[in-house]
Amino acid sequence: MLRPPTRRTQARSMGGGIASKSDGPGSGGASGGTNSGGTNAGGTGQTGSPGTGGTGPKVVLNEILGAGDLVEIYNAGDMVANISGYLVTDDTSTGTPDVAKPFVFPANTLLLPGHFAVVIGMGDEDDAVNGGPFSGEMCGNVTVGCYHGIFAVSQTEGENVFLLNSAQSVLDQVAYPANTSPSYGRLPNGVGGFAVTTEATFGFSNK
Repeated sequence: MLRPPTRRTQARSMGGGIASKSDGPGSGGASGGTNSGGTNAGGTGQTGSPGTGGTGPKVVLNEILGAGDLVEIYNAGDMVANISGYLVTDDTSTGTPDVAKPFVFPANTLLLPGHFAVVIGMGDEDDAVNGGPFSGEMCGNVTVGCYHGIFAVSQTEGENVFLLNSAQSVLDQVAYPANTSPSYGRLPNGVGGFAVTTEATFGFSNK
């Protein structure tokens, strides 16, 4: 069972980079270092291969859990994606993206092919802030690292979750069903449709 981060330990780092893991076969963990002018903060995770997203980057919503406000994105393409300025958010009362209170990825944030990033919504907590990447206790059981946002996904009512690019155009959206458990994710990982998973696997391939 994933646990949310301890609120009082939340930092306010706004640097670029990405806390991610690889989904490619045969190696352990994600690569770190500098890539194409941005930074990749290496994370711990399993390995596999990029999805069948075609030529170029293809960033999608990949796994969601309202209990804990966890949203995972994934680069299913075959090229590095610059996700600087991308938004992760829930919906307004009319069902449209809430661009007033989104999480926004910081400048110089890159997502490698076959890699993931996890955003944890902090909702209306007094110390809620957009920030990251974080690690350790600030990410609960998300071992690959995480970002913190000010959105919140309703577990009891369900709602739409959105991924927008820096121009605020919708790249992906998912209707998260109420009371979903253990999580709601793409099956097969990264490329399939959304379904209830058998295990919450933020930081690892969906099951």
